[in-house]
Amino acid sequence: MPHSPTTFGAQSSVGPLSDAPIGSPLTVAATSAPGLTRRLAELGIRPGVTVTVIQHTSGGGRVIDTGSARYAIDHRTLTRIEVHHHD
Repeated sequence: MPHSPTTFGAQSSVGPLSDAPIGSPLTVAATSAPGLTRRLAELGIRPGVTVTVIQHTSGGGRVIDTGSARYAIDHRTLTRIEVHHHD
């Protein structure tokens, strides 16, 4: 799923989790694949949940905090998770 460039905190506040800044609270909006949606829901990452990127990892991945757990997610998966930035 191609994404247009997003600048969080500027004109648009919706974009892929891969583009989200560290330390900002984000709300999961949607995911782009049923299998991925199901697996993320099993982990508690579903639309409406607030997450925070807390660390970059090698290869473009990120560590996210859901409030109850932390997960390391690869870059490809991050590009398939749409989030809203809390302004």
